[in-house]
Amino acid sequence: MHKTTVVIPNYNGCHFLRECLPTLGDVPVIVVDNGSTDDSVSFLEENYPRVQLIENDTNRGFCGASNQGIRAVATPYVFLLNNDTKLEKDCIEKLEACMDSDPTVFSVQAKMLQMAHPELIDDAGDFYCALGWAYARWKGKPAERCRKREEIYASCGGAVLYRIEYLKITGGLDENHFAYL
Repeated sequence: MHKTTVVIPNYNGCHFLRECLPTLGDVPVIVVDNGSTDDSVSFLEENYPRVQLIENDTNRGFCGASNQGIRAVATPYVFLLNNDTKLEKDCIEKLEACMDSDPTVFSVQAKMLQMAHPELIDDAGDFYCALGWAYARWKGKPAERCRKREEIYASCGGAVLYRIEYLKITGGLDENHFAYL
């Protein structure tokens, strides 16, 4: 039995899904399509029949699509994943082990590397400055800089494992927030 279901919001990202989905292994996957006009839906139906597809007529944004997927999850954890990512083989298992080690942890973020420059960090946790602006920790810094588990203020939705029971308490993601930070 799997502990985690992957939820991928998608909008005209067929070209990304072609590279992302093969890296997920046999974990359950839900793709929430936000009214794509490319071949995303037909690609999924033809090539990934095991992927649960939720289709929207319009673009509900990252938070709206993520909440739809979260409501369909039957596992204790949900892994929100951007469609333009690729996972290392044991990524989900490492994140699950971190969650399993402490039942008070709400979320665990994967270290995200830049696709075009994998030697550089894209996001390793989010923080806020004194003015209230959010920023990605160590963005653009060498990947070796982030090598151990550390506490962060917030997890980037691009690759984050959440504990479902806590998401239910919060009411999920704020759908007034369409996307980005």
